[in-house]
Amino acid sequence: MRKGLGIVMLVLLWATTAVAADVIKLGGMYPLSGRAADLGITCKQGAELAVKEVNAKGGVLGKKLELLSTDSKANVQEAVAISNRYIQRTR
Repeated sequence: MRKGLGIVMLVLLWATTAVAADVIKLGGMYPLSGRAADLGITCKQGAELAVKEVNAKGGVLGKKLELLSTDSKANVQEAVAISNRYIQRTR
């Protein structure tokens, strides 16, 4: 469980960001289904709360945050595919 939480937190810290006119998009991957779904749901809720709090204080450098959440299905190959999709979106 700790390893899974560490991976999710690392992904959030490393999350792909795409800067738009007034929005910073954060890509988050969580195991929302499968054996680790409870952990993933909790992490997603925490990330949503953090984004809400940051936005309530004016965002980051005046830009609002937007969280893009995706189910990694607790599968490494799925997480890699999602990461690649997030990276391709920012190019």
